[in-house]
Amino acid sequence: MALAWCAVGIENPVHLLFIVAVTAVAFVLWYSSVGRLGASRAGLLTGVAPVAAAATGVLLGGPAPRPLVWAGIAVVAALLAYEHSLVKADDLSTLDAAFFAMNGYISISFLLFWGAAVALWRV
Repeated sequence: MALAWCAVGIENPVHLLFIVAVTAVAFVLWYSSVGRLGASRAGLLTGVAPVAAAATGVLLGGPAPRPLVWAGIAVVAALLAYEHSLVKADDLSTLDAAFFAMNGYISISFLLFWGAAVALWRV
């Protein structure tokens, strides 16, 4: 059983409990922010998540992300902001372009930057 935990990088089962608890808190915070801010404003918080994750990793002693990683974060955040600017409350005609086509572009961008990071630095 211990080997299974190590295979996913969890050496102590208590860490799994911590991971699940933090994830649960994150979901509660996310859905409460959607209720308070509205979907369009809360959706912009998705652009903050990668920056917060990178900064938290550095604060906890991890290596600083390389410039290509920051570039990928910036591209994805910019695409998310653009995606949310396409739809207006009184005009939903651009909904398909915003949330289907743009999500495809965002996914491909993320894949390309992630793939470049893996190829260059064997992350």
